[in-house]
Amino acid sequence: MHLKDLAGILPVEGTASRDLEVTGLSSDSRAVKTGVVFFALAGSKADGSAYAADAASRGAAAIVTGKGAAVSGLSIPVLAVDDPRHALALAAARFFGRQPEN
Repeated sequence: MHLKDLAGILPVEGTASRDLEVTGLSSDSRAVKTGVVFFALAGSKADGSAYAADAASRGAAAIVTGKGAAVSGLSIPVLAVDDPRHALALAAARFFGRQPEN
């Protein structure tokens, strides 16, 4: 899968290298490896956007964050969406495809 395949289903803003290969999805920067898209989710104790640089240093293909999040200075695409949690759900459905019903 390529980043353009995810951008086509998400209401993203900004510019992105659409042909980047996506190897996975994660909301945990510690689990990011080369090609993984990091979803910076806001939590009750921390905001995932604070870990965007960590995810980038681990090889993230792109960062998906909420609009207005303070994420800058990264050499990878930063895609701003209204609801990063919802964006992760949509991206996971596209990335992992249909699951068995049983």
